[in-house]
Amino acid sequence: MSIFKKIITRSGNPETKQSEDRLKAYRRLRKETSDLNLKVSNFMNSKKTVEQAAKALGLFEGKTIIMEDENDIGFIMDYSIYEAKVGTQVSIQYFYDYGPELSAKEDEYLENMLENRISLFEIIGVNPENYTVNLKNILDGDEVYTITDVAMSSKTDQIGALLFSRVFTFGDINMTGGATMAFDSVDRAEITKRLGLQQFIKRRKLSPAELYVFFYNTFRSIGTTIHLEDNHS
Repeated sequence: MSIFKKIITRSGNPETKQSEDRLKAYRRLRKETSDLNLKVSNFMNSKKTVEQAAKALGLFEGKTIIMEDENDIGFIMDYSIYEAKVGTQVSIQYFYDYGPELSAKEDEYLENMLENRISLFEIIGVNPENYTVNLKNILDGDEVYTITDVAMSSKTDQIGALLFSRVFTFGDINMTGGATMAFDSVDRAEITKRLGLQQFIKRRKLSPAELYVFFYNTFRSIGTTIHLEDNHS
């Protein structure tokens, strides 16, 4: 019996090792996609997409970008990469078509980043043991995504909170990216009311860019803070 116990101890818990391996892959992925986002941003500087983003978010006065706080840097960069346009193409698509040559891995990442899903999500569950969070898409079809996020998965008191964010899928790992805007669960009715009014005025659903501006303005009036990973990726 004692020999058997030693074997079990040496081999370790397979589920724990799997979680740790997944965590390493996730952290590497977040670092590498952040670096790729920086490449996109640097390449697009000459196209004035940052100014376009600041104007859309109401942060551009004259020739100067005026930010309320440091979080606005993330919102501007997120919008400039994924929502700002060069001609008829969003920045990241323009970079994909006309940017510098990338490695095979970067090309694969970029293709996945182009397929991001931006929406308002509800946190419906967390699992600190494998660093995952279940997010329910409450604007489009109630689809549930299991994302990896070390900080968020450790906070059970955040269940029910709402996040306006992007979800990216890289193989078997889902994660949020860009600059996330958080709201308390009690504000869901107010958000729904405001969004419904905007869609009534326009007589249609908002485009992703319009949705981003709407949630940015809503976040500035009733948003809250939440424990997240560094989401500028």
